[in-house]
Amino acid sequence: MRSDAAFRRRMEELAERDGNEALHARLALIDPRAAAEIHPNNRVRVIRALEIYYLTGIPKSLYDEAASDENPRLSILNITLRFASRSLLYERIDKRVDAMLKEGLVEETRRLLDEGKLLPGTTAYGAIGYKECLGYLHGEETYETMAERLKNATHHYAKRQETWFSAKPHIPLYADHEGIMRPAEDLYGEALRLAETFLNKQN
Repeated sequence: MRSDAAFRRRMEELAERDGNEALHARLALIDPRAAAEIHPNNRVRVIRALEIYYLTGIPKSLYDEAASDENPRLSILNITLRFASRSLLYERIDKRVDAMLKEGLVEETRRLLDEGKLLPGTTAYGAIGYKECLGYLHGEETYETMAERLKNATHHYAKRQETWFSAKPHIPLYADHEGIMRPAEDLYGEALRLAETFLNKQN
């Protein structure tokens, strides 16, 4: 669905002037169901829900309902890649963060900031990686502190992902065994076997 930058800016200005609660109250008037599902402080999602109604005249909750009913007979297999060893997962996250920083994450953030593409309230502004680098670029913390905060934020995000998937029907596929990463071809083969078993049950 398209977006309207001018409308988003007006909503940002409203939130800055009157607070997030005022913005959320506006959503509650037009789409109580969406308002009940979105926290008042999640400004990005509140504005997006308001924008959908502004552009189409249809509440976001109705769009979500229609989307969930599009393929009522479709069977879905969710295979989630998991780690049995939390310490191994965090170790790999930390290495990935170090690689991202080495490959120019700070410089990329500086460029986007200079181009005016990291505005408060936008999805990118609050994205893990950019928001930590912004603190460093604004002189609020050292490079080392920023890197550590980025690693911790990614740890917490991975933990939230696990919690989210655990609440959904899924089959876990473990990437490690006894603290050692399994070969990629083994994981691929197991995923194929799980998919074939699932499809055979559907037929």
